[in-house]
Parts: sequence; C-alpha cells; structure tokens
Amino acid sequence: MAGEGGERLYWMHFEAEDDDAHMVPAPVLVDSLRGIQRVVYLLAKFTRGEELGQRAAFSRELREAFALQCRVPEPGSYALPFEIGSATHAPRVTGEADKVRRLFRRVTAAVGGGDVDGVRALVPDSRYLNFLGDAYRKATPPLRSGVSYWLEDHRRRKILDSRRSEETLNDFAGYTGRKRWVREDTISGMLVGMDFDERRIRLTRPDGKSVSAYYDEESELPLIEHRRGWVELTGDVLYDAQGRALSVTHAREFVSFDEDTIELRNVHLYNVAYRASPPLRFKVKYDPSDRLYDLDGEFGISVSASSRSDLHHELQEALSMLWIEYGEESPDRLSPKARRLRTDLRKRLTAA
Repeated sequence: MAGEGGERLYWMHFEAEDDDAHMVPAPVLVDSLRGIQRVVYLLAKFTRGEELGQRAAFSRELREAFALQCRVPEPGSYALPFEIGSATHAPRVTGEADKVRRLFRRVTAAVGGGDVDGVRALVPDSRYLNFLGDAYRKATPPLRSGVSYWLEDHRRRKILDSRRSEETLNDFAGYTGRKRWVREDTISGMLVGMDFDERRIRLTRPDGKSVSAYYDEESELPLIEHRRGWVELTGDVLYDAQGRALSVTHAREFVSFDEDTIELRNVHLYNVAYRASPPLRFKVKYDPSDRLYDLDGEFGISVSASSRSDLHHELQEALSMLWIEYGEESPDRLSPKARRLRTDLRKRLTAA
C-alpha cells in the first residue's frame, strides 16, 4: 500500500495506554485530524505568498483544493491513511499541491526531529510559525486521553511522534520572541456584563479572572439567545506568555448553560403520577472543566449529565430507583437509615 497514492499518502497511527489499538475516542480523532488539516491549510497559504492577519482565514477554493482525503483505517490497528489534496483537481492546483505536500513533509519531519532551526528555515515568517505551532499543538491528544499518535509519510517513515514533539512546539514561542499570541479557540465563563454599544461582553473565567469578548454585528442575535449563566464561545483568543486568555475578538458560536434550580411539583414513577408536597428542589451547577451538569438535592440524589435534558432523565431514573427500592419496600426489610428515607419519600410523594 506504500506506493498507492504516491506522495499524497500519509498514515496517522493512534496508540492508547491500555494497548487497545482498535478504538480511538471520537473527540481525539476529530481534533487530531482538524489540527493536521489546519497545518496543511497554513502551508498552502504560505506557499501562495499570502499574508496573515490577526486570524488565519482560508478561502473556500483553498479549503477544497487542500482538504485531507481520509481512507478506510487499516485492519489490525488504528492506522488512518489520508491523502493531501485530490488527484482530480485542475493541473494548476495539482502543481501547487505537490509543493504543499513536500513542504508539509519537510516541516513535519523537522518538528518531529526537534529541529526548530529547520522549521524556521522552511517557514521564516514568524506569524506563520506562531499559527503552525498552535495547529500542531491542537493535533496533539490531551494527556488525560491516554492516546498519542505518530505520522508516517508515503514511504512509511515516521516523521512525527506526538509524544516527543511538545518541547519543539514550546520552542516556537521562544524562537519567535512572542510574549502574546492570538489563536482561534473556544473558551467559557460566567456572563457578568454586556455592552451593546461596544458589542462587548465580560466573562468570569473558572480561575476568577475577567475576560472581555468582542463580537461582530451578525453575532448579536445568537448572543442574545444565550445571554445568561455560563457561556461558551469560539473566537480569536489573545493569550499571554503563560497561556492565559486575555481577551477575545470575533466571538461567535455561543452556547449557554442553564444553572436554574429544577423544581418538581409532579413526578411519574413507573406510570403512576405523584404529587410532591412541598415541591422537590434540586440545585444545578455546570462544571466547565468536565463539561457536565451536576445536580444535588432531595433524598441525597446526586447525578451528572452532559445536557439539561439528560440531567432530567438521570433525575427521573434516580427517583424511580429510590421509590422502588425504598418507597415500596417493606419497612422490616430495611435498615434504620433506609427506613427514614422510606418515610421521607412516602411523606413527600402522594398519588395524584
């Protein structure tokens, strides 16, 4: 298979700490491919001599011409073959693609070999170096995933190992002398202020720091729909030398997280309707680090879920379990603590 696809062909191998080489978490797979795709787009833009602004924007034509073409993973491992560009594009684009492929292989091999001088010789523009470093870093699976990857070129030579490239990527910042940098990213925080005149919102981050996010006119209506509680957004994030978010421009793709208390006046347990008196109340908190809703409240119930609807389902399951195991159980078969829970359940819930 090494000869099929010529120099267009690469392999992305994934490896898990538990030696399960046949499965890869979908977020890891998607983020790694997205990071490598961004590297290719940047190198294509650089090859064309296009300048970078505060953000790296790619034309539709460039994205189509240099899109990664993924093949079916190889059997017996999680090795994902992919090609850079397509052989069906017009001759002019194909010629450009050949240059981009060669540059991608050389730059990636230099990153994989810890050769920052080599990377700088190939891409002397400091702004491109900043964005390339961010793109390679985005392709690297987080440590908590327990997954790593390496890339092989068309001759099956390993050119990059994500486990050994971090030091080189960290050198990108020092080599270009940057103290602050901008990259497209997603951040979240508690919405604490809005200024419609300046098109600016303020978020309090998990570390307690306040960040201003500026949005464009077309993003105002989507923002208004999500103007409460914990908000997640995507934008061009300005970071300091320690990697702390300072501000955001072109904020978009807003998602809000509802932390309102859940109050139940009526519940259905095994197709029977019950009235709660007084109403059951459960506090809800969104955990941005785990991206989960956490619920705590009556009867010692504590559940978590990735969405409010799933949280309601988990709460319903927990109440049903308590009712069948304690509410309808004979008292003489329960411990003293369990009997108190049974009494509390039957006191609070009565058939409607």
